[in-house]
Amino acid sequence: MEQLSFDFSKRLELGDEVKVVSMKKGLKADIETEIYLSEYGGKKGKLVEIHRNSNPICFEVEFGGKLRNGIFYEHEIEKI
Repeated sequence: MEQLSFDFSKRLELGDEVKVVSMKKGLKADIETEIYLSEYGGKKGKLVEIHRNSNPICFEVEFGGKLRNGIFYEHEIEKI
């Protein structure tokens, strides 16, 4: 029987420092998403809210020096 393993080191939690990444290979995005990600791509911020009521779940990131927070899907940010 094969054991399942979970990598909890990559689990996103409130207060985590995260970085916005570009679209991962194999995933396609519409032009609006590509423009949005190009504006935030590579920027680092703090995870301030998890929107569990949306499908799929979205993550709100606060960036220093920006008036507005960014909202991203899990595959668009990574924990640092």
